[in-house]
Amino acid sequence: MVVYETHSNRRSENGALVAHLVHMMNEDALDRHYEVAKRAAWIAAVAAAAAEQRRIEPGDVPPPRRDTVEVPDCDLFEVAQLPDICPAKDSCLILKDQGCYLALIQRKASLSRMGHIRDARTCWTI
Repeated sequence: MVVYETHSNRRSENGALVAHLVHMMNEDALDRHYEVAKRAAWIAAVAAAAAEQRRIEPGDVPPPRRDTVEVPDCDLFEVAQLPDICPAKDSCLILKDQGCYLALIQRKASLSRMGHIRDARTCWTI
């Protein structure tokens, strides 16, 4: 979980920057899983070739299509809703009125809340 704070009214320093950051983090996760999928395709092709007692060259194995690679939610990030910040029961802070911008960036699925250990092994720790 990351909390991002600025004291700016510029959209480029606030929401747009946070959206771009989340997009880049999710692209990085996709790149990592794509590389794993390419290696898995190569290993499967080598095993099949070995079973048939034939040689295989790297160019013989087409890489998987990048748009078919699934990234588990534990490797994807999103901008979460900030909880109310209320120092007293009846008075919540309205940060925008005070010139403060906060964003909460978190994983779509928490590693600690995952139901299956198998799923947790597919997640990267960043």
